[in-house]
Amino acid sequence: MLNVSRTASARELKKAYHKLAVQFHPDKVADEEREAAELMFKKMAAAYEVLSDEDKRAKYDAGEDVTANPGDDGEGGGGGGQRGGFMHHNGQHVHVHFQ
Repeated sequence: MLNVSRTASARELKKAYHKLAVQFHPDKVADEEREAAELMFKKMAAAYEVLSDEDKRAKYDAGEDVTANPGDDGEGGGGGGQRGGFMHHNGQHVHVHFQ
């Protein structure tokens, strides 16, 4: 989402986030593009929130769901140990089976 490498530093993450924030900020786009820009802005803000927090980033890298979704009791549904778990990637709910 932020177009950074897996090993991006905090500075690289912040720079990428700010660049995209300017590009997709709903107040900076034409009216006909506002809805799409708002969606993209929310997605990239969520990505930045996860990647800029060391604990959330480690959980995401481990395949855990680091987002709470409506209807999942607010617990994120992550983890799952050796049997599998759920995570989100680019707005898609993905089931991951760990071996």
